[in-house]
Amino acid sequence: MARTIKPLKQGRSGIQTRSGSLNVSEALSLGKWYHKYANEAKTVHKIPLLEKAKACFDRFLVVQTAKTLDRAAIEVKVKQIGQEIAAIEESMGPKKDWPVFTGEPLILEAEKATFIFKPMRVVTAGTAIGKRCVVHPPTFLPGEATTGRVVFHIESEKACRITLWARVRAPSYRYNDIDIAFAPGKVKDSSNFYSWYLTVSTDFVKTKFPYSYSSHRFQKGMNTVIIRGDDPGVSIDQIMITEYSVGSSRSRSE
Repeated sequence: MARTIKPLKQGRSGIQTRSGSLNVSEALSLGKWYHKYANEAKTVHKIPLLEKAKACFDRFLVVQTAKTLDRAAIEVKVKQIGQEIAAIEESMGPKKDWPVFTGEPLILEAEKATFIFKPMRVVTAGTAIGKRCVVHPPTFLPGEATTGRVVFHIESEKACRITLWARVRAPSYRYNDIDIAFAPGKVKDSSNFYSWYLTVSTDFVKTKFPYSYSSHRFQKGMNTVIIRGDDPGVSIDQIMITEYSVGSSRSRSE
């Protein structure tokens, strides 16, 4: 009798049962199932389903080493899925009206970030300013990444030092950190992150990013702020950018 395939709960070490545990027939069947429903889904729901399908098909290609017609077909399908995902992301695109930093405090809702990469997701939160926030979920689906990113593209009217603030919630001392990166231009990822250990609280708390202000520079034009996280339950409500006054030990919003 074939065993039932269903995702299990997520632990801190990763998904307990993910696509990497599927055998040949399971990986092929589940991949086809996800792909079928991706084709029927609305655009906003297509990418998660396509990524799950691709993860299962990738598993199939790992365990099905013999050159068969199925393998050849799946190799083509994996490439097609990658093209589908890229086309959908391109069609949805980032916002054209970038938030502009003028030197006055700029507050941005996390759920309105330029990009939100899974497993980060928007959820309802009664104590969030806009009643929604971005959270790193406590559980994952098969094939889903364990580290997500929230990316903000911001246009600055001038080159200046800035201070980053955030309204965040961390559930425990075990799960209470995120990583921050700053970059010139419009990027989606970085290799230079700083750790930010958050105040543990059951509600959202406004806090200031603690690192040297020399690390936080906006160029005139486009800039990127990236929040990266893998701690389950950590939630982001807002970020705020303020200008740092040279010669003063305090930023303008303090």
